[in-house]
Amino acid sequence: MKTLAIITQPSVEPLTLQEAKDFLKISDTSQDVYLTSLITAVRQAIEHYCCSSFISQVLRLTIDYSDLCNELALWQGPVSLISSFKIFDSENIESTISNTMYFLHDDYLYLNQNFSIDITLREKASIQITYTAGYGATALSVPKAIKQAILEQIGSIFYCDQEGSIKILLTDKAKVLIDSYRLIRWV
Repeated sequence: MKTLAIITQPSVEPLTLQEAKDFLKISDTSQDVYLTSLITAVRQAIEHYCCSSFISQVLRLTIDYSDLCNELALWQGPVSLISSFKIFDSENIESTISNTMYFLHDDYLYLNQNFSIDITLREKASIQITYTAGYGATALSVPKAIKQAILEQIGSIFYCDQEGSIKILLTDKAKVLIDSYRLIRWV
Protein backbone atom coordinates (compact mmCIF):
# COMPACT_ATOMS: atom_id res chain seq x y z
CA MET A 1 0.00 0.00 0.00
CA LYS A 2 1.15 3.55 -0.74
CA THR A 3 0.03 6.64 1.14
CA LEU A 4 0.92 10.29 0.69
CA ALA A 5 0.87 12.89 3.46
CA ILE A 6 1.45 16.62 3.28
CA ILE A 7 4.05 17.43 5.94
CA THR A 8 4.36 21.16 5.21
CA GLN A 9 1.60 23.03 3.38
CA PRO A 10 2.51 25.72 0.83
CA SER A 11 3.37 29.00 2.53
CA VAL A 12 1.50 31.06 -0.11
CA GLU A 13 -1.22 30.50 -2.68
CA PRO A 14 -0.71 30.86 -6.45
CA LEU A 15 -3.11 33.84 -6.37
CA THR A 16 -3.58 36.71 -3.99
CA LEU A 17 -6.96 37.72 -2.65
CA GLN A 18 -6.67 40.94 -4.67
CA GLU A 19 -6.08 39.03 -7.92
CA ALA A 20 -9.24 37.00 -7.29
CA LYS A 21 -11.22 40.12 -6.43
CA ASP A 22 -9.98 41.91 -9.56
CA PHE A 23 -10.97 38.94 -11.72
CA LEU A 24 -14.43 38.83 -10.12
CA LYS A 25 -14.76 42.65 -10.20
CA ILE A 26 -15.32 42.88 -6.44
CA SER A 27 -14.25 46.05 -4.65
CA ASP A 28 -15.62 45.61 -1.12
CA THR A 29 -14.35 43.32 1.65
CA SER A 30 -17.59 41.46 2.43
CA GLN A 31 -16.47 38.30 0.59
CA ASP A 32 -12.78 38.31 1.60
CA VAL A 33 -12.93 35.37 4.03
CA TYR A 34 -14.96 33.26 1.61
CA LEU A 35 -12.70 34.09 -1.35
CA THR A 36 -9.55 33.34 0.63
CA SER A 37 -10.83 29.87 1.51
CA LEU A 38 -12.03 29.39 -2.07
CA ILE A 39 -8.55 30.13 -3.46
CA THR A 40 -7.10 27.35 -1.29
CA ALA A 41 -9.90 24.88 -2.03
CA VAL A 42 -9.72 25.43 -5.79
CA ARG A 43 -5.91 25.17 -5.77
CA GLN A 44 -6.17 21.85 -3.93
CA ALA A 45 -8.84 20.53 -6.32
CA ILE A 46 -6.81 21.46 -9.39
CA GLU A 47 -3.63 20.03 -7.85
CA HIS A 48 -5.53 16.79 -7.27
CA TYR A 49 -6.82 16.78 -10.86
CA CYS A 50 -3.32 17.43 -12.22
CA CYS A 51 -1.58 15.07 -9.75
CA SER A 52 0.83 17.96 -9.15
CA SER A 53 1.93 20.45 -6.54
CA PHE A 54 1.92 24.09 -7.63
CA ILE A 55 3.65 25.84 -4.72
CA SER A 56 6.54 24.11 -2.92
CA GLN A 57 5.40 21.79 -0.16
CA VAL A 58 6.93 18.90 1.74
CA LEU A 59 5.35 15.49 1.16
CA ARG A 60 5.92 12.04 2.65
CA LEU A 61 5.30 8.91 0.62
CA THR A 62 4.96 5.77 2.73
CA ILE A 63 5.06 2.38 1.06
CA ASP A 64 5.07 -1.28 2.00
CA TYR A 65 8.24 -3.29 1.44
CA SER A 66 6.48 -5.32 -1.28
CA ASP A 67 6.02 -2.10 -3.33
CA LEU A 68 9.73 -1.25 -3.39
CA CYS A 69 11.32 -1.56 -6.82
CA ASN A 70 14.31 -0.03 -8.65
CA GLU A 71 12.23 2.92 -9.82
CA LEU A 72 9.60 4.58 -7.68
CA ALA A 73 7.24 7.33 -8.86
CA LEU A 74 7.07 10.22 -6.41
CA TRP A 75 3.53 11.59 -6.47
CA GLN A 76 2.41 15.20 -6.78
CA GLY A 77 5.51 16.51 -8.61
CA PRO A 78 7.43 18.32 -9.89
CA VAL A 79 9.89 17.00 -7.30
CA SER A 80 12.89 19.21 -6.56
CA LEU A 81 14.50 17.50 -3.57
CA ILE A 82 14.46 14.22 -1.66
CA SER A 83 15.19 15.15 1.94
CA SER A 84 15.08 11.68 3.48
CA PHE A 85 14.69 8.00 2.63
CA LYS A 86 13.97 5.95 5.74
CA ILE A 87 13.30 2.28 6.33
CA PHE A 88 11.84 0.51 9.37
CA ASP A 89 12.91 -2.97 10.39
CA SER A 90 10.72 -5.67 11.91
CA GLU A 91 11.47 -4.24 15.39
CA ASN A 92 10.31 -0.74 14.20
CA ILE A 93 13.85 0.64 14.34
CA GLU A 94 14.36 3.46 11.86
CA SER A 95 17.37 3.67 9.53
CA THR A 96 18.21 6.35 6.99
CA ILE A 97 19.35 5.33 3.52
CA SER A 98 22.33 7.35 2.28
CA ASN A 99 21.66 9.59 -0.70
CA THR A 100 24.52 7.80 -2.47
CA MET A 101 22.20 4.77 -2.79
CA TYR A 102 19.57 6.52 -4.93
CA PHE A 103 19.00 9.47 -7.25
CA LEU A 104 16.11 11.65 -8.44
CA HIS A 105 15.21 12.03 -12.11
CA ASP A 106 11.92 13.27 -13.61
CA ASP A 107 9.90 12.75 -10.40
CA TYR A 108 11.18 9.19 -9.96
CA LEU A 109 13.48 7.87 -7.25
CA TYR A 110 15.90 5.37 -8.78
CA LEU A 111 17.85 2.92 -6.65
CA ASN A 112 21.53 2.49 -7.54
CA GLN A 113 22.68 -0.94 -8.70
CA ASN A 114 24.59 -1.49 -5.47
CA PHE A 115 21.51 -0.80 -3.29
CA SER A 116 20.66 -3.58 -0.89
CA ILE A 117 18.90 -3.98 2.44
CA ASP A 118 20.60 -6.31 4.90
CA ILE A 119 17.85 -6.26 7.51
CA THR A 120 14.32 -7.66 7.67
CA LEU A 121 11.87 -4.82 7.11
CA ARG A 122 8.44 -4.69 8.65
CA GLU A 123 5.75 -5.69 6.15
CA LYS A 124 3.59 -2.56 6.24
CA ALA A 125 4.67 1.09 5.99
CA SER A 126 8.31 -0.01 5.94
CA ILE A 127 9.63 2.82 3.73
CA GLN A 128 9.17 6.59 4.06
CA ILE A 129 10.43 9.05 1.48
CA THR A 130 10.17 12.74 2.34
CA TYR A 131 10.54 15.22 -0.49
CA THR A 132 9.78 18.74 -1.72
CA ALA A 133 7.43 19.14 -4.67
CA GLY A 134 6.09 22.18 -6.54
CA TYR A 135 7.07 24.70 -9.20
CA GLY A 136 8.68 26.95 -6.58
CA ALA A 137 8.12 28.76 -3.31
CA THR A 138 6.37 31.82 -4.77
CA ALA A 139 3.30 32.50 -6.88
CA LEU A 140 5.62 33.76 -9.63
CA SER A 141 6.82 30.16 -10.11
CA VAL A 142 3.37 28.88 -11.07
CA PRO A 143 2.60 28.75 -14.83
CA LYS A 144 0.12 31.41 -15.96
CA ALA A 145 -2.29 28.84 -17.43
CA ILE A 146 -2.65 27.21 -14.00
CA LYS A 147 -3.31 30.57 -12.36
CA GLN A 148 -5.92 31.37 -15.00
CA ALA A 149 -7.60 27.99 -14.46
CA ILE A 150 -7.80 28.70 -10.73
CA LEU A 151 -9.38 32.09 -11.46
CA GLU A 152 -11.90 30.57 -13.91
CA GLN A 153 -12.89 27.91 -11.39
CA ILE A 154 -13.22 30.46 -8.58
CA GLY A 155 -15.47 32.56 -10.82
CA SER A 156 -17.62 29.58 -11.68
CA ILE A 157 -18.05 28.55 -8.06
CA PHE A 158 -18.49 32.10 -6.76
CA TYR A 159 -21.24 33.06 -9.19
CA CYS A 160 -23.01 29.69 -9.06
CA ASP A 161 -22.92 29.85 -5.26
CA GLN A 162 -24.71 33.21 -5.44
CA GLU A 163 -27.56 31.41 -7.22
CA GLY A 164 -27.62 28.61 -4.63
CA SER A 165 -26.02 25.92 -6.81
CA ILE A 166 -22.35 25.10 -6.24
CA LYS A 167 -20.41 23.40 -9.02
CA ILE A 168 -18.13 20.72 -7.62
CA LEU A 169 -16.56 19.53 -10.87
CA LEU A 170 -13.89 21.47 -12.69
CA THR A 171 -15.22 23.53 -15.56
CA ASP A 172 -14.29 22.65 -19.13
CA LYS A 173 -12.53 26.01 -19.42
CA ALA A 174 -10.34 25.23 -16.39
CA LYS A 175 -9.56 21.74 -17.73
CA VAL A 176 -8.45 23.09 -21.11
CA LEU A 177 -6.06 25.47 -19.36
CA ILE A 178 -4.50 22.80 -17.13
CA ASP A 179 -4.64 19.57 -19.12
CA SER A 180 -1.08 20.00 -20.41
CA TYR A 181 0.13 20.12 -16.78
CA ARG A 182 -1.74 16.96 -15.78
CA LEU A 183 0.49 14.02 -14.85
CA ILE A 184 -0.84 10.63 -15.77
CA ARG A 185 1.19 7.60 -14.73
CA TRP A 186 0.52 3.97 -15.41
CA VAL A 187 1.22 2.05 -12.23
